[in-house]
Amino acid sequence: MTNDEDSRHRIAYLRQLALNSLNYYAGEFSGLERVARDLDSIIQSLEEVADPSWTNLLGRLWFQLEIIYASMLHEGRFRLTKDEEVYVQEVVAKLVAELQSYELPPVRDTAEGTQQQ
Repeated sequence: MTNDEDSRHRIAYLRQLALNSLNYYAGEFSGLERVARDLDSIIQSLEEVADPSWTNLLGRLWFQLEIIYASMLHEGRFRLTKDEEVYVQEVVAKLVAELQSYELPPVRDTAEGTQQQ
């Protein structure tokens, strides 16, 4: 397996982990904590192998979730307000859309100098 193939498989695996985490988000404080923690680790791993512009976008979206989670901790709250929940759901939907629409990089066929999709 080439480095391109390794990277492609790693991106696909990490992307699926992120989607799984987001799909299990049920809207409560502990769910937000889990999603924020999961995405932090996954995005850091993606930064090693994926397009930096894409991982930067994912990081900015993740940070919106982290801000809400941190403010809840700071205020000693364990429930999202209705407005926060709506906003979190919007961010989660954007993250899911970004993860689903990302095109994996092509694998280069080193023997023939061509690209495979």
